[in-house]
Amino acid sequence: MVTTPLKVEGVQGLPEVFSAGIKLPATANLVHCSGQIAAESGGPPIKLLEGTIGEKTEFILRGLEKVLVAGGSSLAQLVKVNIYITDFAFFAELNEAYCRIVPNPKPVRTCVCVKALPFGAEIEMEATGWAA
Repeated sequence: MVTTPLKVEGVQGLPEVFSAGIKLPATANLVHCSGQIAAESGGPPIKLLEGTIGEKTEFILRGLEKVLVAGGSSLAQLVKVNIYITDFAFFAELNEAYCRIVPNPKPVRTCVCVKALPFGAEIEMEATGWAA
């Protein structure tokens, strides 16, 4: 299946990492991944991964990739990613890891700074991909 990045008049100057939208065929099967944090174990108790935001971003993306593959999808078939962080100072480092791991064309993405995340996590990501 081919996704079509949308070029929307009046929405200009978006860097390559962003996509205004992606159109899917009506027959698309979607795989929705629950939010994941960088946890070394499912607990109890939950043990968070120690390391940089870049390392945590990669850990989470690799976890999401496993869920996508189990559903017949992949990182290359992502259509939407939501990212929640507890400090916007993390953005540049998470963005570098994200851009290195998620193939082009990049899916639609939202990044939101929140007051807190479950178990004291600093970053959480959820994703949707299409499956053949």
